[in-house]
Amino acid sequence: DIDDIQILKDASATAMYGTQAVNGVIVVTTKRGKVGSPVVSYKNTFSVGIKPNITQFNVMNSKQRMEFSEEMYDKNLIDFTNLNQTYGAYGKLLNQLSTKQIDWNGFYDGIQRAKTYNTDWFDVLFRNAINQEHSVSISSGTEKAQYYMSASYFRDDGQTKGQYTDRYTANLRGNYNLSNKFTLTASLYASIRNQRMFGAYNSTEAVTGIVEREFDINPYTYARTTSRAMRPYGDDGSLEFYQTNFAPFNIIHELENNFIDIKAREVKFQLDGKWNIAKKLTYLGIVSGRMSSAYSEHIATEKSNVAESYRAMQSLAIRSANGLLYNDPYDDSEYPISVLPRGGIVITDNTLADFYTVRNSLNWKPVIAQKHSFDILGGTEIRHRKY
Repeated sequence: DIDDIQILKDASATAMYGTQAVNGVIVVTTKRGKVGSPVVSYKNTFSVGIKPNITQFNVMNSKQRMEFSEEMYDKNLIDFTNLNQTYGAYGKLLNQLSTKQIDWNGFYDGIQRAKTYNTDWFDVLFRNAINQEHSVSISSGTEKAQYYMSASYFRDDGQTKGQYTDRYTANLRGNYNLSNKFTLTASLYASIRNQRMFGAYNSTEAVTGIVEREFDINPYTYARTTSRAMRPYGDDGSLEFYQTNFAPFNIIHELENNFIDIKAREVKFQLDGKWNIAKKLTYLGIVSGRMSSAYSEHIATEKSNVAESYRAMQSLAIRSANGLLYNDPYDDSEYPISVLPRGGIVITDNTLADFYTVRNSLNWKPVIAQKHSFDILGGTEIRHRKY
């Protein structure tokens, strides 16, 4: 729908658009109808996003990672106090050994098997995504009035499995030549965007300047930093769980149970009037408005690692170490309890915004004695913003 883009950097930009345009203005002109019979146009665009590959990164293979864990264990460098909080392939085998789920033979057999997994987490979590956009437009008009209408649909499947974006837009513009001195332009634009992305909590910057995020399940970060000795599925094809924050964790399971849905809506209208009062004197008037809403819903279901972490107290040791449990400050004799004994977590955010602008301006360009030319601009503007 874009017909032309101009960048204004001179003083006129500030004069026309106020102090907010002191560094320049980008003026976008949308397409308008043309005189003649109706013309229908259709356009589509397809693109493919290639998923990353583990060979693009310098990471340990599963054999190297398990041998590193074995060396840490042999040198007594594994912190057993935190082993129950988060563990991967080697830690899971140690936990099974300590709880007598397996014997020493099963432990050593599990280590040898894990050395051969070499999981490509990029292959597990990513895909070659197809993006597509379809648009159709209709243009028509006479000498007195021209019309332009368009609609489009955009789909981004997302390179990460389970994520997507859908966007719908519609645009209507009419140009009216009411007389040889007065023209009027009316435009209306609407858009709808629906998006799903992986669950993420607000980042907090520590004193050291390091940005931290709780319950981070960013697929790119996970694929790049997770041991290749871990695997997404077990021998029977079911999901293989390890442990994070004292609770079972599988990245595929978590992406299905910890996500954010976003719904964004926007409507814009604008009315432009131009009146050639005299040969060198022009009046411009603009009335515009924009209404938008953005609603997000972060859902961590009852089965998510996030929710399970808030009630992880399988043993007294875990119950004492789990910082997500509640400690009664007035009773030191009580054990920590869960603030979420059942159910999941829903965090909603709804942002509404209204913008209105009314602008009037007079532009006078006199020429005196055919030697001196002036460009005089004056006007008023009323602006309203509400969130």
